[in-house]
Amino acid sequence: MALLNLIEIDSELGVILPKELLESMKLGPGDCLEVSEAGEGYLLTPCPSESLKQVKAGREFMSSFEGAFRKLADQ
Repeated sequence: MALLNLIEIDSELGVILPKELLESMKLGPGDCLEVSEAGEGYLLTPCPSESLKQVKAGREFMSSFEGAFRKLADQ
């Protein structure tokens, strides 16, 4: 078990994952973690490749309409 401390990143909170944990999960910068409820806590698992495809497609879609999304957000 690893204990993780919350750190402030701009106006949000984040955690630093220990190197050993990242290595055992085969994770690195830019990789995706899926968070799901598990009993009285949460379970972190590497994103399945299908989820990564969906995330990438969503980001590409949002990028292509960035101007429109910004105008909507400003209203």
